[in-house]
Amino acid sequence: MPIPPGSFRDSLDGLDPEERAAFVAAVYEARGWTVERVSRDAGGDVVVTPPNGDEPRHVPASVDAETLHEQVTYAVDDEARTRLCRRFFDRPPEAFAAADETGTDSVDDADDGARRVAADDTTQASPTRRTEGEPSATGRGPSDTDPRAAVPDGATDGDPTRTADSDGPRPSAPVRLVVGLVAVAVVGAAVVAGAGVTSPEVAGVSPGGESNATTTPGAGVEGGAAVAGSDEPPPGIDGDGVADASALANAHAEALAERPYRLRIVHREYADGELRGVAVERVAVAATDHYHSRVRTLGTLEYQTLHVADVSAYANGTVRYVHPVGGQDAPKRAAFRLLMVSDTSTPNRYVDRTRRYVRWLLDVEESRVVGAGERNGTAFVAVTVDGEPWRGASEMTGRAVVDEDGLVRVIRREYTPRDDPAVRVETTIRIVPGPVSVTRPAWVESANETATPAGAEALRPGRGREGRVA
Repeated sequence: MPIPPGSFRDSLDGLDPEERAAFVAAVYEARGWTVERVSRDAGGDVVVTPPNGDEPRHVPASVDAETLHEQVTYAVDDEARTRLCRRFFDRPPEAFAAADETGTDSVDDADDGARRVAADDTTQASPTRRTEGEPSATGRGPSDTDPRAAVPDGATDGDPTRTADSDGPRPSAPVRLVVGLVAVAVVGAAVVAGAGVTSPEVAGVSPGGESNATTTPGAGVEGGAAVAGSDEPPPGIDGDGVADASALANAHAEALAERPYRLRIVHREYADGELRGVAVERVAVAATDHYHSRVRTLGTLEYQTLHVADVSAYANGTVRYVHPVGGQDAPKRAAFRLLMVSDTSTPNRYVDRTRRYVRWLLDVEESRVVGAGERNGTAFVAVTVDGEPWRGASEMTGRAVVDEDGLVRVIRREYTPRDDPAVRVETTIRIVPGPVSVTRPAWVESANETATPAGAEALRPGRGREGRVA
């Protein structure tokens, strides 16, 4: 089972420098890398060579907990994960605390709900493709101290290129990330997150967290489309499901535009039933022109740029910096990527991106409201969707969680590329409104912000805060 990030950090901090170096080496060895040398000195490093690679790489023994948690959670199988935890922490993975201490990265419960769902009309969390003729699982067919940034981000802001995984081109052979989706239903604290998402388990997406919540399958009026405690469904939703994806997308953008939030986009690819790669984009947005995004990848990916950007980014109200994610090949769907994750000229970059996702992914042939609920005073509905909004995909299914204002908190879609039937692609998008802290990452060089440094993009001058390109 996934290890909560807070508990993992605490356990890692309990290791002395020599033990930590040995742990780093053991993690890479479990991933199939060859360990050449392990330094026993404080501040030393571990020398490893990737599978099918010739050039050794130096990994700091002090590599951040975020990166190690990511690898232990997603890049090793259950047996190796258990062995690592017992050897270095004297306990199995399931003995770790049930919740992350920060409360910002614990999406575990949300995906656990997807695995516990028993209703026949929900999508299974398994990536297994349906055989031909089998019915769909969804049933019917400004400065770094902005006062608005109040809560710690809880993640390391060091240079993402300082790990062995992103130092230069990746090995061409797929990294065999043989981890069943039940074991990786969550793309980990370091790489994912978004707790507090509101959703009924009957929809296959649980909000997680410790707050009291009520859920009612098919609750409310008008055929079950109304949110709990309300006579009106969210914009674009009616008694049958998603009635108008454009109206829902516009309501989503309006509900999100003037508030801070966290965005998590998790992309997984399976080949012949085995997980071959994971990409995660995490974004903390304090304001439209003040944000920090981080992109991480593991394994081999071919379709991630439909949803996940190929750069990490930071904007401080004046300048937007970008940091490429190394070792990525040109995407197969470059033209489509331009629509979904390009650096557009819209005033609100991430709100616009998620608005596009809502309109694209939920504009389907069939949808159905399968539950309603309430958490912390916010009501929601859950919807299952089925159909192919994109002609390059087949066997596309999914689900979404929409709150009373039309803010789409969760979208989960699975599909098979038409030109690659052995592959199954799964994408989960989560949005968690609430105060965030945006910290200047280490890879951003100090610069005179009255000019545009090399590798940075000046936010469009002559506009107010809400009108600058972000």
